[in-house]
Amino acid sequence: MDHDPTHQPRMIPASQWTAFFEELNQNFGGKSVHVEQGTGSMTPVAQTGSITLVGLDYEHHRRHPHLTIELAGAGTPEIPIDPNLVWGVYDRDEQLFAVEIIDQHDYKVNLQFGQV
Repeated sequence: MDHDPTHQPRMIPASQWTAFFEELNQNFGGKSVHVEQGTGSMTPVAQTGSITLVGLDYEHHRRHPHLTIELAGAGTPEIPIDPNLVWGVYDRDEQLFAVEIIDQHDYKVNLQFGQV
């Protein structure tokens, strides 16, 4: 998670995940993104060149919510995760610039927009 004191992390309630991920698709689909994934400290995804966020496919009708992050130009074209917590990180102008998704085993995926 970003620790800059001017950045404001906000937990996104599970009841808002569908709308939140749809908004991410609209605002950031097709754009460059920096991706980190792992447990505990983040470790970068193996990549060559720029990574583009193709889209987020969120399924909420299952017993356990499931999110697939689709990427282009990455060593890993899809990242599946079953979210337990979702954090949005906003700058001082209230603009979303990062998202951290954490599953029940503390596996994390961090997406950072606009600063790739």
